[in-house]
Amino acid sequence: MSEQHSYWPRFFKRVFSETALFTTRKLLVGAVMGIITRIALLEFGKKALEEVKLDTMIFIGSYITATIFSFLINLVRVPALLDAECQREIRRLSAVVEGPDKAQADHLRQLLAKLNDEGLTVLKLALFHDELNYKIMDAAGLSPETIQKGTRNCLDSGLLHWGNNSPNSSMGLWWMGDFYWISPEIRLPLSRLIHEAK
Repeated sequence: MSEQHSYWPRFFKRVFSETALFTTRKLLVGAVMGIITRIALLEFGKKALEEVKLDTMIFIGSYITATIFSFLINLVRVPALLDAECQREIRRLSAVVEGPDKAQADHLRQLLAKLNDEGLTVLKLALFHDELNYKIMDAAGLSPETIQKGTRNCLDSGLLHWGNNSPNSSMGLWWMGDFYWISPEIRLPLSRLIHEAK
């Protein structure tokens, strides 16, 4: 759906379009057929011209009345139609936003399958920090063995990166030792996949 206009212009546009659909499909054909019939009766049935004019006016008046009633009915109908249309668009956009790209999700699942318990522990901690270092892992209560095995496992899987190429790198962190980071492109899908696996 393109950029949405305010409700009332969309509402009246839809009311007019629904009324036009009804009148052009059904009423217009009926009115034209009725007028043609009355003209044919004038020619072949020897009806008086005044009688044909009266019948034609009745057809036109009926057409206008039915169009007005159709417009009034659509004033009541259209809010439900617009709501259903918006709900479909919300479902479509939610599916786009909530679900990671299938190919990317499959690839990340394969990488996650390579992680051992220590690696998964370190990766979950890394998801909470733009940059993860030994001091943060130690403060989180991870043992030196878990830190060593976990960071090595995450680096080998390709889910964690090491060094100063982090997009969030701050120059002041050089004194804190080695630090690790997760690519921003996979951070959100990775977090969702780990959450789904629980």
